[in-house]
Amino acid sequence: MINAIELDFGAKKEFEIKIENVKAECDDGHYYWIYLDAEGIGTFMDILGRLCPNTPIDNEFLEADTRELLNFFHDSLHFKVFETYILDGKLVSHPLQVVMGKCFIATIYERDSMVVERMLETYQDDFVNFSQSPGFLLFELVDYITNTYQLAYRELEEEIEKLQLNLFEKIDDEIFQKVAKGTQRLLDFRSALVSAREVIAILATRRSPFIRETTQPFLESKSSLLNRLTDDLSTQRAVISDTLNLYMGYVSHKTNSLINRLTIISMIFLPITFLVGVYGMNFDVMPELRWRYSYFLFWCVVFMIVTGSLLFFRLRKWI
Repeated sequence: MINAIELDFGAKKEFEIKIENVKAECDDGHYYWIYLDAEGIGTFMDILGRLCPNTPIDNEFLEADTRELLNFFHDSLHFKVFETYILDGKLVSHPLQVVMGKCFIATIYERDSMVVERMLETYQDDFVNFSQSPGFLLFELVDYITNTYQLAYRELEEEIEKLQLNLFEKIDDEIFQKVAKGTQRLLDFRSALVSAREVIAILATRRSPFIRETTQPFLESKSSLLNRLTDDLSTQRAVISDTLNLYMGYVSHKTNSLINRLTIISMIFLPITFLVGVYGMNFDVMPELRWRYSYFLFWCVVFMIVTGSLLFFRLRKWI
């Protein structure tokens, strides 16, 4: 699917047009917004060849897995960011590509795009009431992208807080899987965030005929916002690391307490075991065994050993 909208900044009017009617030159303040999904890429490439004849177009120009995030050409600008959000408890990230010419901006997405959907819901009011130049479309695009990052960050932050709250309720090996999963999600999110931050920072500072100077201060503010989010992500990673260390310390403390109790029990029974071993030997001459009160005396000695050991451990504050 491929769609095109013509924006008349002079009359503050907008029209849906056919993609074939998009012009290569700006006429009297007219500007075009083209948005398309993966099915419309073939048609768009043909149109792009007419709109931007000096742009080197090949089969890899709009490939989603290409590493180039930003390209400046003589008659166009191409950049890619990753639209990232939480869906059904999973971190979803897919590319959103943008091609800009002197008179148009095109957004290309592979799946249903939350950013493009929100732009379609609000661009008309913003165009009529606030827009001063075609740069408002670029700003709205960047604004909604940063909003998706903010929302995703808040949800990741809530997950980490829940992980911290539930950490000590149950001690088992699952905690390591949860921490590993949370850390991996933060790393994946940071990768998308950093790439978007780099692209927006360049758009905010580099002079280009495709980016209005009046738009760049707004882009710079969004770049600063992404910088803060990146710093906050580093903080969240440190929080996860500290939480895991705290958990390991807690487990180690419980283990030490258990070993301490077992050691105390062993120390109490050690002399008793010695007595039992001595009087369990099969010697013919053991006078104590033939004494009438030897059994009673044995238990008295055991009682004294246990009581004395407990008092000693209590005085030493071992128990």
